[in-house]
Amino acid sequence: MKVNSSLLYLIILLITLVGCTTSLISRYDPETHRNLAYLKPDIKNIYHMYTTTNINYEYLCKINMVFRYILSYERSKGNNNLPTIKQIEIIQKMFNRHIKERLSQGRWTIQYANIKLNNILTAIDVAIQSELSKNKQR
Repeated sequence: MKVNSSLLYLIILLITLVGCTTSLISRYDPETHRNLAYLKPDIKNIYHMYTTTNINYEYLCKINMVFRYILSYERSKGNNNLPTIKQIEIIQKMFNRHIKERLSQGRWTIQYANIKLNNILTAIDVAIQSELSKNKQR
């Protein structure tokens, strides 16, 4: 059976393109999933703290260090991981905006703290789901 050279060329091109596009997406990393999931209880504690008159500055610094660790880890995986890095940067910026707001405007009501908490937890959940979806993309 004689194979048309243009058909053979098209098949090779398609295989090459599929191989290139799948390498543009970083692989699922359970460490990323774990880091984001472990962050959630601390975030909940902090937002509860915002409803009181006491602010634990060491705790806030600790969580910012955790964000820096997570971002450093994600950046070490290279440019294919840029979407995950961007998501975590957005979450960290949201967290820091909330800190500044709480420090400048004073104690939050429980209802307001819950709204802000739901926003940031949703952002973390989206990042976790994005990481989990990397398995399905392979």
